[in-house]
Amino acid sequence: DTLLGRPLLSLFGLAARILGAVLNRNHKRDPVRSILILKFQGIGSLALAIPSLVELRNTFPKARLIFWGSPSTAALAKTLTIWDEVHALDDRGLLTAAFSVLKMMRHLIRMKIDWAFDLEVYSKLSSILLTLSCARNRVGFATSSVPDRFRIHTTLIYFNRYRHVGD
Repeated sequence: DTLLGRPLLSLFGLAARILGAVLNRNHKRDPVRSILILKFQGIGSLALAIPSLVELRNTFPKARLIFWGSPSTAALAKTLTIWDEVHALDDRGLLTAAFSVLKMMRHLIRMKIDWAFDLEVYSKLSSILLTLSCARNRVGFATSSVPDRFRIHTTLIYFNRYRHVGD
């Protein structure tokens, strides 16, 4: 993430823009048939997001709600009854993680994700994975520490590090 994150964000951002233009990608809001939530680090911020995730489920009751995270965040996610699918990245080693990502990308591309939300604030890798999911709409946090996200995500939400995330 530290070494390759920014160059890969730029590369994938450029590829996403070019492919979006060539394929005439439509970022319309409806219909919402599938929603992906990514959260790999920090169960505390996932716990704080629970009311919003429950509201997301209530707003789109027919949409397929998919969670993808680390083993620890997936364990917390499994305690909620809102998910249709919960997936954990197999991060026991670099090779197992690579195979786990490839397997999940294949699954997500087949699902044709309508909306994908990157709940990571500082991770570049999560933004890249969100892009590789080929989701129609990709939402993430805008921060000065990850300035290249505007190339990757279709929608950015300002993250104010001076205010509590609950606010």
